[in-house]
Amino acid sequence: MFNRILDLDKTLKRKSLFLLGPRQTGKTTYLKMLYPTAVVVNLLKSGEFLRFKANPALFGEEIEFAYKNHNAKLFVVDEIQKIPEL
Repeated sequence: MFNRILDLDKTLKRKSLFLLGPRQTGKTTYLKMLYPTAVVVNLLKSGEFLRFKANPALFGEEIEFAYKNHNAKLFVVDEIQKIPEL
């Protein structure tokens, strides 16, 4: 992996962000490396995609549950463009 100079910490303390870039360039790998305790939702996994596509409200419920019950502070949603309702 190439060394990255992208510093997301300051932005993430204030708001959400989209990390855009070409496919297969290591965006998700980079985020997992930087934030190993982040909750990752991968919409390329068919099970996750089908659950949230069928019931988008479930996404919010699961995020809220993880935040309240597991002290989760950071959520990474990979391929969110696949379900615009989210």
